[in-house]
Amino acid sequence: MGTGTRDAVRLDPLQPGDHVGWIVGSAEEYERLSRWCLADGARAGDKLFVLGSRAGGAARATHLPELPEHTRLSPLRSDALDPDAMGQVFARETAAACHEGYRGVRVLADMEWLLDHPPAPTLETLVDFELRLGRMVAEMGAIVVCAYRARRFDPGTVAQVMCVHGLEIGENRPDRGFRMWSNGQNVWEVHGEVDLSNAAAFRAALETALSDGDSPDGPAREPNGDAAATVRLRLSGLRFIDVTGMRTLALAAQSRRPGVRLVVQAAPRKFRRWWELLGYDQDGDCGVEIQA
Repeated sequence: MGTGTRDAVRLDPLQPGDHVGWIVGSAEEYERLSRWCLADGARAGDKLFVLGSRAGGAARATHLPELPEHTRLSPLRSDALDPDAMGQVFARETAAACHEGYRGVRVLADMEWLLDHPPAPTLETLVDFELRLGRMVAEMGAIVVCAYRARRFDPGTVAQVMCVHGLEIGENRPDRGFRMWSNGQNVWEVHGEVDLSNAAAFRAALETALSDGDSPDGPAREPNGDAAATVRLRLSGLRFIDVTGMRTLALAAQSRRPGVRLVVQAAPRKFRRWWELLGYDQDGDCGVEIQA
């Protein structure tokens, strides 16, 4: 499953459950890493798919002569930002692929297809879409690589959207600050650093995690199959969070839907100390359970 820690410079093999972000800097980079992604999938025994804009570059990847097995997926329907509809397609294709003897499915998604449905998506809608999609990818053990072309999307927006992918590839990979993703077990992993520079993406990610049970497919599930009344954030990989980040967490908790319990697991000692100093442990409206 995606961890955000594997070496994307050496292009380590992708694993089932990986939800990968990629800011594409050039046509040459897209061609080179697309070939690597699909060749890696063929070696691993994945059934390969390409999803892209009608005018986008993903279609070109379907003509790579050494990779004849992958298939073109069209945008799913007019409501482009619908992770549940996309997840249903991926689940169906995953089941079919496993029945056919493949390890699973691997999807290379040229995200220009989102621009076929104006207006351009906002940071909040993209974070919501990618985080929900990432949860479904983790649960079904698929692999999805989301390629955002730098020349087509707002740079600041896509940089923050990378924060909700467990892994990132590509030449343009500065430190994104934090990363948040689902581990497929009803736990949201949070790694890195949260501060004023990425608080907007952190807030959008938290709101999605806290409302994820409202999807048309029903609530997120506990490992035992019960409906999830608890949302868990695991902070074992959190290096730093400033006052803005803590306030963002507290405000998101206050706005959660009724009946949802928010538990912060593996909270670093400094986090617990500052949470208490800021008085959030005494805030009845906040109601966050902090665990060491």
